Amino acid sequence: MQIVWKDSSDEVSYDHVRLSRVFNLHQPGHFPRAVIDATSAEDIVAGVKLAIQQDCRVAVRSGGHSIFTWSLHDDSILIDLGNWKDIVVAADSNIARVTSSVTGQELNTRVQAHGLMFPAGHCPDVGLGGFLLQGGQGWNCRVS
Repeated sequence: MQIVWKDSSDEVSYDHVRLSRVFNLHQPGHFPRAVIDATSAEDIVAGVKLAIQQDCRVAVRSGGHSIFTWSLHDDSILIDLGNWKDIVVAADSNIARVTSSVTGQELNTRVQAHGLMFPAGHCPDVGLGGFLLQGGQGWNCRVS
């Protein structure tokens, strides 16, 4: 688990991890205390424990596709899930389990081999966590 601290990293390294998943040109003025590159459930648990030790809030970033960068908060521990990509397809039950940063395109590429598809969003590189939890719209949404 990699942790980049605001106060003990050079500005270029810190800004790179802070803004690496911001998909637009908006440069938000919010500065987490640290950014954790979480690639497992254990990393997430460690990040939450670190936030408790540091007496600060936890923020979570999945794909980073939020136009308002909702995951960036001052004086927080940002747990970045962008590099945790896990897809498990149970073809016998037509069920797939994915981590939140997996994109619709990545999921559909995997399930296509099983004759399945997922009604993902218009933009193929949006993480499914944000798409499903924040009201994303896909090609199969109601038109009227």
